[in-house]
Amino acid sequence: MKTASGPVVEFQHSAITLQERVSREAFYNVMVWIVDGTRLKLDLPSFRDALTYAPFADTEARGWLLYDRATGIVERWRGGSRPVFLDFGDAEFPLPCLPATGMLWLLNYLPRERVIGTPVISNSIAYENLMVQAKPEGKSAIRDCLGPSRWIDVQGRGQDKCAKLKEMSSSTA
Repeated sequence: MKTASGPVVEFQHSAITLQERVSREAFYNVMVWIVDGTRLKLDLPSFRDALTYAPFADTEARGWLLYDRATGIVERWRGGSRPVFLDFGDAEFPLPCLPATGMLWLLNYLPRERVIGTPVISNSIAYENLMVQAKPEGKSAIRDCLGPSRWIDVQGRGQDKCAKLKEMSSSTA
């Protein structure tokens, strides 16, 4: 889906090769990936397990230091050059200081097969009026890529928005 300001948000449900990802990243240039973490049965439980035993990452935002071989979905998405967000739907993540559901996970790949998983509050939390605090604007690789954040007003309840977003993306294709 191409945004009004130019960047592309690629919603990826099906399997995709590294070569195809690299090709799309080169074609679109300014883009992010939103990856369906519910596609394969073992992706969610292995990601949860990896978080359970992972230490906190020494970063400005709360994140967990993972090894990409600890979970298949993280390992499969190594190698690209654009931001990758994992979307596990409304799966629960019983972690300290975080909402239980409604998060995307930003993957920041590091050398030596390490990756920082950072939770990002998804729109379903914000739209259900559960977002209660904000962080002052700071340096952000995502903002550098996509520009300043903006709200897109999609009417309805959080669980109904995916269908509307798919309608919007198919009409712009």
